Amino acid sequence: AIKGMRLGSLMPRRLNWKTGIIGILALALVVSLAVTIPPLFGQNYKVLAADIALNSLEVQIALGGKEPEEVEVVDFVDDREYAFVILKISPELIFIAEVDMEAEEVVQVHVLELTDEVKQEIIDIAKTNPGVQGLFEQGAYVSNFQATYSVNTKDIIGPEGKIHREGSVELMVGMILKLREEQYIVMVDLTTGEVVNLANAQMVE
Repeated sequence: AIKGMRLGSLMPRRLNWKTGIIGILALALVVSLAVTIPPLFGQNYKVLAADIALNSLEVQIALGGKEPEEVEVVDFVDDREYAFVILKISPELIFIAEVDMEAEEVVQVHVLELTDEVKQEIIDIAKTNPGVQGLFEQGAYVSNFQATYSVNTKDIIGPEGKIHREGSVELMVGMILKLREEQYIVMVDLTTGEVVNLANAQMVE
């Protein structure tokens, strides 16, 4: 379902912890995840990461001439200094480039495009969740989809008690269900094929 070049887990090598969502915000029919990350390296570091990604041949081939509407950079402190550059083309198309800052190169590019086939897969996955199925049985219908991502971080205590942060970025899909006057956010992880969050949109505004 997730299409890209050299597909695999976005989890940096040697990391192994359960995927979690940092936060979910709903605004009208649009779903987005708002994540606050401390400025670990400063603005120049993020500018460099974005520049490496946008000038990468692998990324340029993946984009196929499309121009990102928005570019975000998530960085972590670990022994290899990885950054993740999120390229948002549209609400239904998102790219994530994993950048090795030490080598100054892109090591993986992941693409999530919400085609009709992927949308149907999201609906099928969502219906396996009892809460979502209950909403459908009450007459809820899908009003919108949003390609997005989640950020997972973990503080690691190293030698001599030194703490450093490791993390990962995972592609996600937000689906909006409408039931009479209420809207519900369904967050689906395509990697695990499961619903990771179901919330009333009015409750998270």
